[in-house]
Amino acid sequence: MLKNTYHVSILIIASLVGLQAQTNWTISFLQELMRDPSKIASQEEALKQIEDIKLSRDVKSIVAVAFEAVNSRILQAQLYGGSALFSIATRPDGPSIFGGETDSIMKLLTHSEPRLKFTCVVLTQSAKLPAALYEQKFLQFLSNPEEPLRVKAGVVGALVRSTSAIEEKKKLIGAFLMCEMPLQIRI
Repeated sequence: MLKNTYHVSILIIASLVGLQAQTNWTISFLQELMRDPSKIASQEEALKQIEDIKLSRDVKSIVAVAFEAVNSRILQAQLYGGSALFSIATRPDGPSIFGGETDSIMKLLTHSEPRLKFTCVVLTQSAKLPAALYEQKFLQFLSNPEEPLRVKAGVVGALVRSTSAIEEKKKLIGAFLMCEMPLQIRI
């Protein structure tokens, strides 16, 4: 009996150490991308990051590093930071993890990289942020002719799903749909 208890204890400790090591792997991976602009992440590393975040019990510790990566000057780190945020948002506990991160999420909308602007839109929906927190910023984004059409299409999708019936929203969505754009985006 004592021997079995000992083995179970060892397995529990090993699993806890393993889970911590996984979280530390993602954090180390993102930090390495921020330090080394010449590093090219492999497909295996990208998949490992997704799996690590999916299985991690301490995913909240990754959030700050992921936002730091998104705000770094290195495109590779920015994109993998965005990927980490997306992976966190798709977890069942994702909405609660992003509860206090509204400002950081909305800051992505002003990023120079269109893929990270789109990440903002995805995170607002995946994290189930209340429309009151993003709707006005999305309307301003939609009215800016300099913003990318593909991101605007995502913004329109988020605005359509919000329940408010703001007249300005109807007008801006209508104007967007009337502008010239590739058929893929219009659909």
